[in-house]
Amino acid sequence: MRLFAILFIATVLTTVSHAQAGDGMPGIFDEVIYDFNEDLYFPGSAQVLADLGIGAAQLVELRWEDVVVETYDNVGIPNWANEAWVGFHAVDANGIPLDFMTQPFPDTFEGGIVGPTSGSMDLTMLDLFSNSKGTVQFLLGSSWDDGSGQSAGSFLSGQLILRFQTVPAPATMALLGLAVGLGRRRRRS
Repeated sequence: MRLFAILFIATVLTTVSHAQAGDGMPGIFDEVIYDFNEDLYFPGSAQVLADLGIGAAQLVELRWEDVVVETYDNVGIPNWANEAWVGFHAVDANGIPLDFMTQPFPDTFEGGIVGPTSGSMDLTMLDLFSNSKGTVQFLLGSSWDDGSGQSAGSFLSGQLILRFQTVPAPATMALLGLAVGLGRRRRRS
């Protein structure tokens, strides 16, 4: 009975601490949604689209829904839709920063207004996490540089969605360990 009471109190305290922090409980997925609104993208290194403050979390899935892109013809040779990239900046399990990018239009060798398209990438086996500050950055870019120095196109509409799972804080795990330890303690005679 005592062990049950201690574990119940630890569970309630854990639930309250997650609710106060605004995080989801471990095992429950949360998501962050970015709505495209004529967001320009450029060739070269990826541009930061948004900083997402999600706290300590493991990234689970990247989705794009109803994405429409417009590519530009800056120098007489048009940019193509398959050259547009979306992704995020995160860290791996060792804390090494990395950019993860994917093509929403992988087989679309045409320019102009293209879409809508939807798709997703499962990230669970990649062990990707938010950085030490609890943030992830959405990124945009183009794989072809037409040499003009101008934007390659814009994401006119659609959504970029990142699903994640909250990682319990070390203090929460310590509290749970303390509850288990106290439950095992025997009374001395």
